[in-house]
Amino acid sequence: MAKTRFIQSSFVSGELSPLLKGRIDLAQYYQGVQTAKNVVIVPQGGMKRRPGTEYVQTVINTLSRNTTVPTVPNGGTAGNVNDDNDNTTSVTTVGISTTNPYVVCKFDLGSAKAIEFFDVRNVFLSAGTSDEFKIQYSTDDVTYVNAASVPLLGISSQDFRLFIGKTARYWRLARVGAADLTTAVITVGTVAPIEQTATASNFKMLDFSVEDARHYLLVVTENNIRVFRAPNTHVADIKTTIASADVPEVRATQVENVMLLFQENTIPKRLINLGTDIDWFIDNVPFSNVPQFDYNDASSPTPVSDVQVMTLNHAHFVAGDKFQIDIEGVTSKNITFAGDATADEQSSTKFNIERNIQEMPVMGETGVTVTRTGAFQYTITVGGESAKNFELYSAFASTGTANKTITFTKDPASGGQDGSPRKEDVWSATRGYPKTACFYEGRLVLGGTRSKPQSLFFSKSGSFFDFDIDDGDDDEAIFVTISSRKLNDIVDVFPGRNLQIFTSGAEFAVTSSPVTPSNAQVKPQTSHGALNVETQDVDGSTIFVDRNGKSIRDFVFSFNEDAYVTQDLSVLASHLITQPVDMALLSGTQSDDANWVFFVNNDGKGVILNTLRAQDITGFTRWENTGSIKGVCVVDEDLYLITERTVNSSTVKFLERWNFDYKMDASTKIAPTSSQTVLTGLDHLEGQTVQIVADGVVLQPRAVSSGSITLESSETGYTSVEVGLNFPIELKPMPLNTNVGSGQNQMRLKRVVRINSRVFESSGVYVNGNAVPIRAFGPAPDTPLDNPPDVLTGIIDDIYGTDGWTREEVPVFTVPDPTPFHIQMIEFEVESS
Repeated sequence: MAKTRFIQSSFVSGELSPLLKGRIDLAQYYQGVQTAKNVVIVPQGGMKRRPGTEYVQTVINTLSRNTTVPTVPNGGTAGNVNDDNDNTTSVTTVGISTTNPYVVCKFDLGSAKAIEFFDVRNVFLSAGTSDEFKIQYSTDDVTYVNAASVPLLGISSQDFRLFIGKTARYWRLARVGAADLTTAVITVGTVAPIEQTATASNFKMLDFSVEDARHYLLVVTENNIRVFRAPNTHVADIKTTIASADVPEVRATQVENVMLLFQENTIPKRLINLGTDIDWFIDNVPFSNVPQFDYNDASSPTPVSDVQVMTLNHAHFVAGDKFQIDIEGVTSKNITFAGDATADEQSSTKFNIERNIQEMPVMGETGVTVTRTGAFQYTITVGGESAKNFELYSAFASTGTANKTITFTKDPASGGQDGSPRKEDVWSATRGYPKTACFYEGRLVLGGTRSKPQSLFFSKSGSFFDFDIDDGDDDEAIFVTISSRKLNDIVDVFPGRNLQIFTSGAEFAVTSSPVTPSNAQVKPQTSHGALNVETQDVDGSTIFVDRNGKSIRDFVFSFNEDAYVTQDLSVLASHLITQPVDMALLSGTQSDDANWVFFVNNDGKGVILNTLRAQDITGFTRWENTGSIKGVCVVDEDLYLITERTVNSSTVKFLERWNFDYKMDASTKIAPTSSQTVLTGLDHLEGQTVQIVADGVVLQPRAVSSGSITLESSETGYTSVEVGLNFPIELKPMPLNTNVGSGQNQMRLKRVVRINSRVFESSGVYVNGNAVPIRAFGPAPDTPLDNPPDVLTGIIDDIYGTDGWTREEVPVFTVPDPTPFHIQMIEFEVESS
């Protein structure tokens, strides 16, 4: 039998589609594999075990306000304290002085309740400052324990959401301390206990990096934003009014310490970090001069005509004289006075006035009518699409004799009246709010609303919240709508080389620079369309999910085309992409692990794209765990994911962080004492069968009960014990194809006689279910027994042989235990017919 050798020294093409099994003409065929499960590509050529995930916290469910009315021992209006209205206040009537404790309000919930938060809002002192106010709880209404501290209070109103996480029947807001506040009293708009319900909330994770040393992960759920200081410290919660159904569509953009949040059904929010981990402020974005638009439908306001009565000085006006009308600073063309004596003259004069006013830029296409209501008196009615309250009319003669005067009145006695428009704010609760946003060339760019899904809005240059478009100056706001032959709802706007606009039907760009009202043109580039997933910038190209949800594309400028072009990055691994719902980028360098782009499919499986354009590296691998992955987010150098699992018959969402120091998922590291056998702190894994790794030694699995596991006495003495959910690793090369002299043998019967493999810091490797020897016996002092398991860096010889003959003979590498794995090269010795 002919014998050949084949070496696979690169795996940078990742897992390849089954449709490529016959494409032995492609270079990627020899750099890819059939299966790459729970491994990541190393840009230097190999593949290694993906990181485990460190358990951070369980995502909170939807929230409910406990409606108990408190008592107010030191005076006030009890009914105003917990009425869900921050503007109705309760003011204590007894001076605080040195009273300790000074109880502002007290709740008896009737039975012990698990309280997640206390909202303390519109709270301030009448004089002085104090940091001694606490939320306290008690089981007997006698002995109270501090649950949370209210930050420093002063004479300015403040809002707080205080994390509690305790269960008790009695609760109170009290000043606990001895500082003399003399006659000062305290005002509260709301003091409300907030409970978690059993209903899971949707979520959205956002990156908010304030400075190089301060990075935050925001987890948005219904009516709440939970703030984590990277890597994993919960520091604050912020009250919002975002419904669970709307949370997944929240988009954000940031400048310095300010983040703007957008969702089409929610008033845009402004979130500000005021300098510390716990100091946050949130309000509605203070937009001014919101553009007006005439939707002209059943939801439009009913217009009221604006009526002005114009009177010409009849002693001086003669036929042929000309005059101009100024309406709110806008001047008409010359209007010819045709006379006022005969019906024909009056008709001509009315026509001239009506036509010239209608043509003024402050008017719509129609709506202006003029009637003669007396000698030299003409009533101007502005209705329909032109209607609004015009506050300033004036006029002056431009030709003819001197001493001509023109007066205007809105006096109802003379027939005048204020108008109101059919036009309305282009975004509102009725019409929907902007869906996505970015900052570009000193402007805030808003993309699409529910009622104007193809429109872009640019703020004034240097004034992010001002959208004044009236004068059309170069620095003024811009309102432009994409015009095309098909539906192009805006999905995302991205500030790249140009402003890039991704829509449901095509990709566009605003290529003029700088962008002004006179040159703002949205030019079509490619016609693929994007799925509603935020884009990511990778190595100068913008990656997006094609609208069919089956391919990943990059959008990059081509100097040859003088336009943007796209290419399908996932064509060789199309089987891995199934309707992604989220995407995040973890950037690297050429000397590090390249750029990892993480995709979450709608089936809960993940896909990892490893890409380095400079090295022509593009490869996908599978990412699977014991749950269903729901979302990803990158904060600085940390990747976070939320995984849904079933714990004690309940569906729970876990917030986890990728960490190469962890070998398992939802994992916790414990540093036990030398004789400790019971390991606690595992409530999130209750009822789960977990794997245990102690100082690199894999112990027997066991179930978590009452939030703990018990080690045998022989298993003590370890300094670090990791407990988590194991995930399997599987790597299967493509069907072997070698040249046996008479040609290539991919479809011939063959068998693999021998395999040699080069690995880096690996152990616990199996080939076709058979363990590969890593440790070896040497002289007695070097025995591997009774020592932590070795990891091998080097070559494993003669690890496989078989007498079986198949056409697609190929070994399967697996790592069933949570041990390190990094393969660099495989050498096959093959016999072929």
